[in-house]
Amino acid sequence: MLCWAVMPGGPRILEVGQFALFARAWPDRTRCLWTGHRPSDVEGVPHEPFALRHVRVVLRALRAGAFDLVVSNLGVNNFDDAPGALRECHRVLGAGGILGLSSNLVGHMRELYAAFERVLVAAGDRLALERLRRHVGHRATVASLRASLESAGFRVTAAREREAVLRFASSGALFAHHFIRLGFRPAWEEIAGPAALAALRAELDRVASAEGALRLSIPLACLEARREDRGPR
Repeated sequence: MLCWAVMPGGPRILEVGQFALFARAWPDRTRCLWTGHRPSDVEGVPHEPFALRHVRVVLRALRAGAFDLVVSNLGVNNFDDAPGALRECHRVLGAGGILGLSSNLVGHMRELYAAFERVLVAAGDRLALERLRRHVGHRATVASLRASLESAGFRVTAAREREAVLRFASSGALFAHHFIRLGFRPAWEEIAGPAALAALRAELDRVASAEGALRLSIPLACLEARREDRGPR
């Protein structure tokens, strides 16, 4: 996001998301929520990433038109009420203000989820398969992100896509990674039980052995949108 961002003329930045990118780059210009930076800005908000699920409630406490730029890195895909949160972002931006957001897209870690599906099909676990499909299906597309922004009263001015690849030597390296433990394993454990997860690890190790590494694709997008005065629809 930092590579693609266009900085506004005004100094007032609000960062809402999982990583304090702008707070680190411009600490004197940025108010940062839920990432451990400047925690006194909003009393009572836990300083850990997934508190951002409740972003809409906290944004209501901020003054209308208080910011020139709102940025959200990997936030919108974790909001419980994404439409409401985007409407609040519109409200706290001043005239002509910019919202920049990044999100993972449909196809995120598709190699892992294909392996997970193979394991569940082999086990005949239809309920777990349905839970897996719901989990995979919540990812956004550029078109759905654009539609959400326009419904919240924004005009999308830029949309950029890229795909990164994460590489792991084995399933053990994947499951031990701190961000996987934080952001993904809890959901996987809700999809299926210990036996299925053990089978998933064995399947991932088989893939890693055959291909020399476990490669996980991460498609992502960064969208820039300008506040329109007409307001949300």
